[in-house]
Amino acid sequence: MKPKTYKREVAVAMLLALAGVFIWGVFNERAMQAAGYLTMPVFAFAAGAFAIDAVFKQGGRSFETPS
Repeated sequence: MKPKTYKREVAVAMLLALAGVFIWGVFNERAMQAAGYLTMPVFAFAAGAFAIDAVFKQGGRSFETPS
């Protein structure tokens, strides 16, 4: 059994944190500006985490060495 990497769970947590910062941005202008800067890195990480997971589940290239 492979060890769990938690990449999808971290991606979901980052998206929820970004949503919280956007909600906080309604009340605080600096929080909205920070959310704007964080949007691209958070979505890039989330897209990568879910895309890599989908590719490997569909029989994508395996990086394991055959035994």
